[in-house]
Amino acid sequence: MVDRFGAVRTVRVSGIVAVAGGLLIVLAEHPAAAMTGFALMGLGIAVVVPLCFAAAGRSGSNPSLAIAGVATITYTSGLIAPGAIGLLAQATSLVVSFVPVTVLSCGVASFAGVLRAEDRPKVTRPDAAVPEPRP
Repeated sequence: MVDRFGAVRTVRVSGIVAVAGGLLIVLAEHPAAAMTGFALMGLGIAVVVPLCFAAAGRSGSNPSLAIAGVATITYTSGLIAPGAIGLLAQATSLVVSFVPVTVLSCGVASFAGVLRAEDRPKVTRPDAAVPEPRP
């Protein structure tokens, strides 16, 4: 399990990897370089969603609400993003359509700090053992 500070660092590095992949897609002049860019972008983004669900599960007094919010955002973006990329690609080119994806990946790296839960109250499971007070 990744602690909350490790999660922030992991998401930040993953965002940077995704940005590097996006830049490679946009700037590649050879198909092999673009495929490498797609692989990097996929590796970078794949790590982010599970860590967001984990952070939501550790947040606030009602983590189920936070998990539902993360699920709503991920499913909605999963439905909207392919169509938006396709429309932009049809209007311009496939290469240009990955510029916004790369910019949004910059956002992942920039806003990774929201996963830091240091100000949020700790949530304990009802069945968790209560530690004994120290003398």
